[in-house]
Amino acid sequence: MSVKTICALIFWVSAFSCVAQAQDLDGCVALDEPLCVYTQNRDEKLQVRVLNNRAFDMTLWFDLKLVNMSVLASAPTVFVAKANSDTFYGEIGIVDKYQDSSYQYSYESLRGNALALHSEDALYQLPYKTGTTHYVSQSCSTLGSHKDKANRYAIDFAMRIGTPIMAARGGRVVDLYELSNSGGTSTLHYDKGNFVTIEHEDGTLGDYHHLKTMGVKVQIGDVVKAGQIIALSGNTGYSSGPHLHFSVLTTTKAKEHSSVLVNWKTARGVLSCPREGLALKSL
Repeated sequence: MSVKTICALIFWVSAFSCVAQAQDLDGCVALDEPLCVYTQNRDEKLQVRVLNNRAFDMTLWFDLKLVNMSVLASAPTVFVAKANSDTFYGEIGIVDKYQDSSYQYSYESLRGNALALHSEDALYQLPYKTGTTHYVSQSCSTLGSHKDKANRYAIDFAMRIGTPIMAARGGRVVDLYELSNSGGTSTLHYDKGNFVTIEHEDGTLGDYHHLKTMGVKVQIGDVVKAGQIIALSGNTGYSSGPHLHFSVLTTTKAKEHSSVLVNWKTARGVLSCPREGLALKSL
């Protein structure tokens, strides 16, 4: 799971030479960090860049404070750093070189692209082998664990440990974990689940959770098709029994993840929020 991080950098700029001295408050200016904001001196201007070494997009919310300086180019409040990219964020310059100048910026970041929109005509394949049937053990917006925005439209499918999990929609594998052997209903298990995350062509993220220890069958960067095996089901993380938890997430401008309602292709027809206890056969 992605966690919000908050970084802050403060710079003092010489009024005559426009040379910046950085006070590193939290280490996020190091270029070998997974996500890094740094500056470059360009012709008496300061260029701000974002280096994203992660395999998935990151959204950053910037708060920029300037004294005797102005934005010369770009510098939006909401900025998306694409996966594995070094991207221009903005450029600032001194207004009056004979006066003291300074700038300060902070940012919050979250996994995903806040500018992405879920494709309304996307059709999802049930995430298990064609011809097999599994029961919905928890559906949308229930009194169980599917109450918050990130899980409101999640679906749980009951299945034995080791059941092959298929991609419900094609895309690129951007995140995964498979080393946990911990599972149960204690809060100690909240962040202990194994998972695979697939980025779809519209920028949304398909999350497959509670996977078997060492049960992931793909690697980060793999491009998969709907119906392709990606993992084996398990019972890791916060779980009351063996099942697959599936959700499609967007990153919102409110700085949070929100699940979206999806359309499932089933032997019963197209269903968007199948009721608990319903047996669904994969086509």
